[in-house]
Amino acid sequence: MTRFSIIITSYNQREFIKDSVDSALSFRNAEREIIVVDDGSTDGTQEILRQYGEVIRLVCLETNQGAGEARNRGASLATGDYLVFHDGDDVFLPWTLEAFERIIQAKKPKLILGDVWWFQGMLPALQP
Repeated sequence: MTRFSIIITSYNQREFIKDSVDSALSFRNAEREIIVVDDGSTDGTQEILRQYGEVIRLVCLETNQGAGEARNRGASLATGDYLVFHDGDDVFLPWTLEAFERIIQAKKPKLILGDVWWFQGMLPALQP
């Protein structure tokens, strides 16, 4: 089974970060690690992230360095076969890693790009 390193970057996304991290944690049967890089948030995001304890690997940058630096920092710590980049205001669909796994087994790609579905308000209920 493929091991994924999920790298979530965040800057001042207090109202979204819990949903983002929870969606990554919802992959129960997947081989994955979750690395969250907070890019110097000043809005309480880090306090929310610290509540996850050892379930995630949290890196808190002292000052805002920008999304590229935050992603690079997370990638430098990753141990997975594939890196999955995710922003702090995004959520995964429940079947994302399963779909990635099927693509990897069939095609052996070096890169997989996905699409975005926009929504506003509460997270919509999704059926697998």
